[in-house]
Order: sequence, then structure tokens, then C-alpha cells
Amino acid sequence: MAGPYKSEASNFTVTLGGTNITAYLTQSEIAATVAEVDSTNLASTGAESAPAATTWTLNAQGFLDKAADDIFGRRSLTPPSTYLDLVVTSGPSGSQTIYTWTGTTTEGAFIQTYTIPATEPTQLSTFTAEIGISGGPVRTTG
Repeated sequence: MAGPYKSEASNFTVTLGGTNITAYLTQSEIAATVAEVDSTNLASTGAESAPAATTWTLNAQGFLDKAADDIFGRRSLTPPSTYLDLVVTSGPSGSQTIYTWTGTTTEGAFIQTYTIPATEPTQLSTFTAEIGISGGPVRTTG
């Protein structure tokens, strides 16, 4: 069974390295995690912390077929010398939020983990991928 799998319009699209991968995903989420730095000092009356750098990741899951494996598996075999472009669009047309990372030699997206769990022969095979992101996005609306 080859993608695309979704028949309804999606309010969440993902383009990785110029390829729209949305149709291969059954589930995905973008996460921004702000690192916590201990800022407790001698004058503090309790533990204190402050925000630091934000780490971005895109977690993805879908049905495994050759087309999906060509996108994720091929790119996970070796670390990239140049990062990939990544565009994540969220929300309905007319009120979208668009996050864009432009791939360079130091920033952009890369396949951080790619997992194919073992399944019974009668079950659909799936994959999970974590797309690591270096640098911050350019945020626009559409």
C-alpha cells in the first residue's frame, strides 16, 4: 500500500527537504522545549531556575512502505553534510502559522532517529521518526 493515506484535508502539513511528507504521516507533532538552567545562588531561599535555549523536534509516525522508507530511511543512513529545509504549517487556510527552517551547513533539519518496529506478518508495518532541528524557525502567518 503506497501513500498518500489521508483522504481528508489536513490542517497540519510538513515539507522536508522540498518533499511534502504529510501524506506519509498518520501522526506528527512539533515540539519546542525550553531548557531549564539552575539560577540558585547563595541569597536564594529555595531552588530557582531560568529559561535557556529552545530545542525543536518533529516527531512523526506512519505506515511503512518503500516511498516512506526512501524519504526517511535513506536520509537516516549517514549524518547530513548540509541540513534539510523544513516547513511546518499548522491551522486552517487563512489563519495558519508557518514555521520555516532553511537548511544550511549549520542549521536546519535532519533525521535524528528512524525506527521500524517488528510486527506480525499479518499486521501493517509502521515507522517512527524524530526529526532533529538545529536553529530557530522563521515564524510567519498565512
